[in-house]
Amino acid sequence: MVQPNVAERPHLAAPASSPRPADEILIDAGRLTALVHDVLLRAGMPPDEAALVADALVLADLRGMQSHGVLRVPIYVEKIRAGGFRPGRKGRVIRETASTVLLDGEDGIGQVLTIAAMDRAIDKAKANGIGAAGVFNSNHHGEAAYYVLHALKRDMIAIVATNGSPNMPAWGGKTKMTGPLPFTAGAPTNKEEPFVIDAALGVTNRGKLIYMADRREKIPFGWGVDRNAQATDDPAKVLDGGWILPIGGHKGFGITMFIEIVSGVLTGALIGSAIRDLYNAPRELPQGLGHFCIAIDPSAFMPVEQFKNRMDDMIRMIKSSDLAPGTERMVIPGQLEFEKERNRRANGIPLSVKLVTQLRVLGAELGSDRTV
Repeated sequence: MVQPNVAERPHLAAPASSPRPADEILIDAGRLTALVHDVLLRAGMPPDEAALVADALVLADLRGMQSHGVLRVPIYVEKIRAGGFRPGRKGRVIRETASTVLLDGEDGIGQVLTIAAMDRAIDKAKANGIGAAGVFNSNHHGEAAYYVLHALKRDMIAIVATNGSPNMPAWGGKTKMTGPLPFTAGAPTNKEEPFVIDAALGVTNRGKLIYMADRREKIPFGWGVDRNAQATDDPAKVLDGGWILPIGGHKGFGITMFIEIVSGVLTGALIGSAIRDLYNAPRELPQGLGHFCIAIDPSAFMPVEQFKNRMDDMIRMIKSSDLAPGTERMVIPGQLEFEKERNRRANGIPLSVKLVTQLRVLGAELGSDRTV
């Protein structure tokens, strides 16, 4: 997928860089995409699906969302080989109205199914002003912002919801019932960076914990607890029977529950503790996830260019705020990710030596002549 054009937008200085860890190397995005595409192709994905998934995973790394990037490739390959992920499924229509559609994902690839759902939502929004598409019988779909960015390219306001592996209890409980699900939405602009928010409703997310545990990094107290519900700064202890805490306490859990409702209950997908974990479940079992996409056509309310100019005006108004002490600049949701993407496309993606070695070994095992 091609990203929204940012070439004509005002240049924003990249965030100050910090020293790179000794166990990390810079990898060219193009070479990484080629390797991941070839690995997925050889694992059994059709060419179009392999290209889409490779693009989505590498873009997550480009945007700094390493928790949803190429570190997922090994488990994806394992699930494909075992039959838990079934390539070649594009979403079978189960129920449809003028503005809504429900798709059976038939245990297909999450990225493929969510793009299919968003495309259908966009088509319905173009015809009716708003469109919604739900998916059930799906699997992990990576960074949810990918589908919002896809809609922004077509001048749509977009909202994406998904449920996920149960690794967080209901507020006040100890039984894991849901995940720190993401709230993801975006709106197109004209000259300014698009507004994009992709925020896990847990203080962090499982993928980030895996990433940090692999690097033996500490997490701040307040991100999660261990299996005994005790605060910890060790991500491995959160992963080993502990759980991530919701943002905003009971309020964050309430929003999480609503996302579970639209992506799981409404679509007919598995919900809560019935969902199968991506890692800690037999590889031959699909996850049973649900996704929900909403597209809104601004032209149903005003000319698109007028809406995008108004978005620019709002963003500029916010950025003109007087700065509080200690604040260097005003930042709009999504801005830092666009800056990081530009920087990493030019200079390379930082990946751990361990992960790069895993990808090289996996590629060689599958007979790929690609390398990074």
